[in-house]
Amino acid sequence: MVNLTFLQLDHGNFEGDFKNIFSELRWLSWSNCPFEFQATNFGLENLAVLKLSRSNITEDWGGWRQIMVSEQLKVLQLMDCPSLTKTPEFSAILGLERLILRCSQLREIDESIGNLQHLDYLEIECEAIESLPDSIGRLQSLVELDLRHSIIRKLPDCIGNLKKLKLLCLTFSRIRELPKTIGMLENLVELRAPFALEREIPSEIGALSSLKILDLSGGKFSGLPGTINQLTNLDTLSLWECRSIQQLPELPKSLTSLSISSNSLTTIPDFSNLTNLVHLHIDGTPVQEPNNIDWLVRLQALRSLTLRVGNITLPPTDFSSLSQIQFLHVRYAYFRPLTRLPSSLRTLTLEDVQSAIDWSLFSNLKNLSSLSIGGYWLREVSLGKQRQFNELRMLDRPLLKTLTVLPCLKEIQRLTMQRLPQLAEIQDLGELKSLQVLRIKDCNSIKSLDLSNLRNLKRLKLFSCESLERVLGVPESCKLVVLHCPRFNKDG
Repeated sequence: MVNLTFLQLDHGNFEGDFKNIFSELRWLSWSNCPFEFQATNFGLENLAVLKLSRSNITEDWGGWRQIMVSEQLKVLQLMDCPSLTKTPEFSAILGLERLILRCSQLREIDESIGNLQHLDYLEIECEAIESLPDSIGRLQSLVELDLRHSIIRKLPDCIGNLKKLKLLCLTFSRIRELPKTIGMLENLVELRAPFALEREIPSEIGALSSLKILDLSGGKFSGLPGTINQLTNLDTLSLWECRSIQQLPELPKSLTSLSISSNSLTTIPDFSNLTNLVHLHIDGTPVQEPNNIDWLVRLQALRSLTLRVGNITLPPTDFSSLSQIQFLHVRYAYFRPLTRLPSSLRTLTLEDVQSAIDWSLFSNLKNLSSLSIGGYWLREVSLGKQRQFNELRMLDRPLLKTLTVLPCLKEIQRLTMQRLPQLAEIQDLGELKSLQVLRIKDCNSIKSLDLSNLRNLKRLKLFSCESLERVLGVPESCKLVVLHCPRFNKDG
């Protein structure tokens, strides 16, 4: 064992004198190690990686003095050690580069952590730690600080001293506000704080000159400071589920991805200056109807557009000039605005439709492969003579009673029907010769299906169809999944 470099143990123990036995050990992973540590001369001078997990060790565990002696130790990971309430001292492992703490009862981090001048990654996912030691501000080499799911309530002001920090993750933490010193993080590239922040964002955030990704999703603040426009390198801004945002200031032109959802928007913001946008997602119910949304057609780089703006009427808009767009998801009550659609579309979702759709708009969609219709509030649907596509999804259509298979449907490979409570009949279903996947869920008026002609069907999923009694002609090679269909009896 003198040349042993890698050792993984579960429930093992060490007793006796181990002089020179583990002198070459570089990697040690030890699970369920005992509280009593009776080995001497363990000699782990060359240990580089130490992982301790699922053990009842404490800060006074005898093994610390024998194991944490290597100046070569680069990685220390402590996971699921329920009796560990405080970390050991770090003074003997000053070369440490990565520290990962995931222990539910860990309440305190030793102040000596500030002496780890080579530490570049620190992860703290502990349910009992409520604060960080001030010495954390001395971690001059720290590049990534991950506090996701922690109950830490405040970032210390000394956070601004972490001049090399590039990633700060506060995802689902209890940190409710950013300190003003956040603006001192001149090299910060990513700030991720979804479902954490509740206080207003400090204006100092505008000093983060290197910031590229800003995720403030789920925040409870009412807006962003005007200094946000100073983030000239910002690429991605996510304000998903920020339900209190009323309006936005001018945003940096560098943005390529922007998402915002808020029920408090006064109107649909004008993002006409964001000509580099590739992905744009707007979700909310504006108080005021906009005079126009012509600015959308200026965003020539758009590839993905989601416009879910509730029960309002938008002015007519010609989207055909958006020649790069491949994904379009629109939700509003009246579809007069769709005067023309871009031929580049591959995926189209229409949601909450309360007036008849002019299907002639689809005649030029030669690249369309997936069409999804949700919340269609009419009793009938006629798809006309559109070009053929591969997938059709029909969701939340409470009044639809009959679906007729038309020529444009005959080549589809995937068909999904969900939450169509009055749908009782699918006419000419057997004409779908190319159909490979059929999903039917929450369609409580359908009593029977005849799949005898669907020779290519590979997957059939039936969920929560209360009246469904029988399905005829299921191909032998077809994978059938049936759940919560109380009257179902295959082949009658």
